[in-house]
Parts: sequence; C-alpha cells; structure tokens
Amino acid sequence: MFDDGKFHVIPAVRSLRYFTEALSTEEEWVLTSNCAHIGNLQSLSQKCHDANKKIIVNHEIVGGLGTDKTAFEFLKKMYRVDCVMGFQNIRLGMIKNEGMKTIQRITLSDSFALEQASKSLQLSRADAIELRPAYYAAEFLDYFKQIKDCCYIAGGFIDSKEMVDTMYRAGFNGITTSNTKLWNYQMN
Repeated sequence: MFDDGKFHVIPAVRSLRYFTEALSTEEEWVLTSNCAHIGNLQSLSQKCHDANKKIIVNHEIVGGLGTDKTAFEFLKKMYRVDCVMGFQNIRLGMIKNEGMKTIQRITLSDSFALEQASKSLQLSRADAIELRPAYYAAEFLDYFKQIKDCCYIAGGFIDSKEMVDTMYRAGFNGITTSNTKLWNYQMN
C-alpha cells in the first residue's frame, strides 16, 4: 500500500477548514480524522478523487456510521472510500472483504498493550499498520516487523520536522499528522 519507495506524509484532517489545504499537497492519500460523518463523507470522498487523492477514514469515528457489514458496504459503494483505518481485526477483515485497503491502528500505551498488539498482528490481514504514539512507534518498529511483514506508518504527536526525520530513519513507510506545517515536508 505504501511500498512505492516514497516516504508518505499523510495529512490527517481534524477540521474541515484544513481539508482544501490537504488536497493541495503532493501526498496521494488524505486521512479524514474526526471531521467526517455520514452527511459529508460522500462529498469529502468525491473532492479527494477529483483532486486525484485517495481517501482514508477511521470507521470508528465517522459520525453516524455503524460497525456492521452494511456500514462497510456503504463505505465502499456509496462513499467510495479507498482505505479504512481501525483497531479491531474482525471489523478490518469485514472491510477487507468489501475490497478496500485497511490500516490497523496500534496504540502503544504500556507493556500490556504491546503484548495484546503482538497477538493481534499475528492474525491481522491489514495492508498496513499504524503505530502510535510516534515516540514508542520508533522504538518498537523492528519488533513488530518481525511479527508482520507489511508497510508501517507512524502517528500521534508528530509535530516537528525532526520527528518526521526520526520516523523516516527508523524505517517507516510514512506518517500521519494533523500538523498542517508538515503536510508539504519533503524528505531530502
């Protein structure tokens, strides 16, 4: 999914006032964070596609969207979403069965979370994994790559060019960030 040799700086749009700015970046993917709901998702998706972008949504925070097969069919057929992000393997598997790309989100909060994430990844069919927060993501990337060989992105608290560079050097395929000052950052 992000294995094209480029380092992806994926705009994570938390407010619609930044949506147009995200569409003007060089990045091919746009993550609509908590600004998407069932009333505006079709329009957001169309605007992404009109700008030759692919849209990622976190199905768990799309306002008004359920978590069943019908909801996931809507994401594909009605909303024309390209990729769906979430935490749970079962739901990500259902989404994958609908023909969409998936990103499994892993939050590293403590040693128990690390243990649970390890078990979850052994069963995961996700196309990519997002490890968060970035500070721990860099520390544990090699550990997770031994469990599941796929593309990895980092997210959470990426707020400086130095942090982006750190994620690149650590071996990630990209990052997600809501920091608009980083959306056009190019790796040297």
